[in-house]
Amino acid sequence: MTSWPRRSTRNTGTLPRTILFKDGQIELHLTAQARNESETVKLLDDLAGRLDEVLGEYVFSRNNETLEEVAGQLLKLRGYTLATAESCTGGLLAGRITEVPGSSEYFLEASSVIRMKRRSICCVCRRN
Repeated sequence: MTSWPRRSTRNTGTLPRTILFKDGQIELHLTAQARNESETVKLLDDLAGRLDEVLGEYVFSRNNETLEEVAGQLLKLRGYTLATAESCTGGLLAGRITEVPGSSEYFLEASSVIRMKRRSICCVCRRN
């Protein structure tokens, strides 16, 4: 992976980063200091653009949205609904999805089955 400079190429300020691992995803928090607000915004936009180039499709939000929120927005936009069938997670996925306000618009139901005989459950996504 590309090494990110501590100083911008124009020497207008520093670009400290914080990297957090939370809920199965990596969050990159960027901050900048420059001579004025417009230079600060430019620094952040430049670095965010470089990160987008390297990380590409792995970036799902630049606005503090959770993966569950983005997935829900896409489901609604495309007219899809979702049901889950989980084993050994105790409904963790369904819990994360239903934490999003309004998820009942696209989330139909969940099953959490541990016993081997009951695992032949169907999960269906379909267009409304």
